[in-house]
Parts: sequence; structure tokens; C-alpha cells
Amino acid sequence: MTTLGSDVVVIVEYSLTGRAKDAMALIAMILISLVLQMLIVWLKNRKSKNLLKELAIVLSGVKPGVDAHRVASQQDGLYEKSEETDAFDTHTELVCIKVIEVAAEAIPGSILQTYVMLNSYEEGKSISATLMASLLISALTSGFTTAVITYDYDVSPIRRKLEPAMYGYIPSGKISRSLIFLNMVLNGAVLLLLRSAGAAILISLGSEYLLGFFACDFALLIFIKVLARDLTYWIPIEGGLVWSVFTSSLIRLVMKLVLDFTGLIQWRMPFDFGGFYYNFNSVVAIVVPFVALEAYVDAKGEEFDASAMRSVITALSCTWLALFGTFLLLMQPGYKHTFFNTKTGRKHAQEYFTDSDDDGRKNQILTVNARLWAPIRDDVRNWTLENWARWEEEKPEWFTGDFVDKVAPDQSAEVQTK
Repeated sequence: MTTLGSDVVVIVEYSLTGRAKDAMALIAMILISLVLQMLIVWLKNRKSKNLLKELAIVLSGVKPGVDAHRVASQQDGLYEKSEETDAFDTHTELVCIKVIEVAAEAIPGSILQTYVMLNSYEEGKSISATLMASLLISALTSGFTTAVITYDYDVSPIRRKLEPAMYGYIPSGKISRSLIFLNMVLNGAVLLLLRSAGAAILISLGSEYLLGFFACDFALLIFIKVLARDLTYWIPIEGGLVWSVFTSSLIRLVMKLVLDFTGLIQWRMPFDFGGFYYNFNSVVAIVVPFVALEAYVDAKGEEFDASAMRSVITALSCTWLALFGTFLLLMQPGYKHTFFNTKTGRKHAQEYFTDSDDDGRKNQILTVNARLWAPIRDDVRNWTLENWARWEEEKPEWFTGDFVDKVAPDQSAEVQTK
């Protein structure tokens, strides 16, 4: 709501200062964000009688707050569904809504506002205090949003139990947790300001420069994923191979945008981008604004004074490096390797099953896209058949209707036959 309120103020200012096109662009970003949020809500609640109520919550602008309350009220962890008819759990919906807000509204809005401020600087005009305040609010809100996503994943007892090698890097002390959370908020905010500055400079050179850079950068990511046989995303996606590749690529495109501009720490996980690519992307985040600025100065000529712009970019870069270094010092030392790992999502998925004797961990492989564990499908089938009778008798906490639904149809038929 804070971000929406600041956007409304900026829209009014744009309208009153002859920047109607910029006002319409910001309105379009807000509408796109709402439409995408409504799509997520429809996907989750399309079989629910509360669909219209959930859509109304989105239009009211309080959806993230409502979902956060629902997740906090759950007693069984982050995987709980609100209703049996839901397509996925409430926490997943909350993360999707937050990512959409950042990707469709906060990031493009920050780029636009930075571009307008750059134009004012070029023309020798004073920069609007309203724009600066709105940009700062957007950056801090985005930093807070991405910090909450990362924090919630790591401190979850369920995730720490299922993936102890990946989760547990946030210390247990109250002061330590508060400091590392604040660090993550500022980390995301500063990176958003830095990347927005670089993007605004590229737009000033010509919008084709920004689009060309994004296209090449994303193409490099896809090339790396294809080379590692890791293009398919971990979320179970129904349909053929072409649909799976298309959907996975679209998901990665949105995630890449958010990673570029906020450095969302959760996404260094193998299922997402991996630690090695995360650090490579961070280097790009720092280098690109400086390269763009030099090209901008060359285009403007030697008489153009870019010292103030260079100082701002340098200050933001140094601040982000200091924050990231501080994060590495604050986190539990045993997890630093997760920022440098090259493990693929395919290998990580299969390790759920191959590297554990705990059925509660092994069954997590059924929550992952089956294409990632196709090589061990027979092993998973045999494990299911051999243990089903025991599970029905012992009723472990994870042996729920959701688990039964996740068992592939051919395995279910074999279980019933046996």
C-alpha cells in the first residue's frame, strides 16, 4: 500500500508537470501488476467457491498483507493449503504475488523515475523531492519484500529439516537475526537504485540499448541452463516438452528481472540460479552502470559534466559491496559455500531421493518436476511400491492426500494392484 500510495502521488505530479506519457506508463505498470496477481489467484482458487472474494482482495491492494497473515496463522508450516481445492499452498501464492509486485511495478517504476530524474539533470533543472522520496520508498519496499521471502524460507523449521545443507544460514539470536534482516533489506534497496541508474542511462542512449542488453543477458542465462541440461524449472508443469520449456523460460525471465535488480538471496539455490551464477550476476550488476555511464559521456561529449552521476554510481556500488560483505560475515559460516556452488537443479532434485534414508525427505522428489528426476524414476517407483503398505499402517505426518495425489498415475495403479 505504501508503494501504491507513492505511485499515485508521482502520477499526479507527472500529470501536473506535462509528463502525461510517463503518468500513463506508471498507471499501466500498476494495472499489469494487478492483472498478473489476479491470474495467480485464479490459478490457485479456480475450483474454490471463494474465487470472487480472493479477486476482490487483489483489487483492494491488500493481498500481500492478507496472505502474510494467513501464512503466519498456519501451524503446519509453509506447505499448507487454505482449502483442499487449492492448486498450491498459501506460501507459494504469497511469494508469487510479492515477486509480481516487484517485477511488474517496483522495478519498471524505479527505472522510469530514475530516467525522469536523469532528464532533469541533463536539462539543468532541480530534481523533484517527490520523485526522490517515491524512488527511495520503492527501493526500500522492494528490499523489504525480497528480504522477507529469503528470511521466511530460511527460518522455516520444515525447510531446515528437509534441506539442512541449504537452510540455516540465518543465526538464531534475536539481535543477529534483526541485523541480517536489515542488511538484506538495504542490500536489495541499494541494488535496485544502482541497477535502475544503469537502466536509465541505457534508455537515454536509446531504448534499444536497454532491450538489447536484457535480451543478451537472458540469452546467456538460457544458454548456460541448456548447456547444464537444467532449463526445466523445478515446479511441476503439466503438458508436453515444448510447453514445459516455454513455461520454464517465462518463469526464469521474471525471476531474472527480480534477481538483477534486488539480488534476492533465496534464488542462489540450485533450483533457481545457483551460487556461481548468482555471484556472476552480481558482478554484472556493478559493472554495467559504469560501462553505460562511459558510453553516455562519449555520446554527450567532453563538455558534459558527469561527475555527479559517477559519484552516485560509485557510492551505490561501494555501499552494496560493503553490505554484501557484511552479510557474509553475519551469516552462519557453514553456509558460505552455497554462494559458490555449481550444482544444477536436476542434481539437487535427485539428491532428495538418493542422499537420504528418511522417507520424509525422499518423498519431496514428488513435489519436483518429473523431468528433473527421470533417470531415477524406476527407483522412485520401486520405493513407493515397497513402502506403501507400511505408510498406510503407520500414517507418517507427510502421508497426506497431497502426497497421494502427487504419486504418478501409473504408480498409483501399481500400488492398488499390489
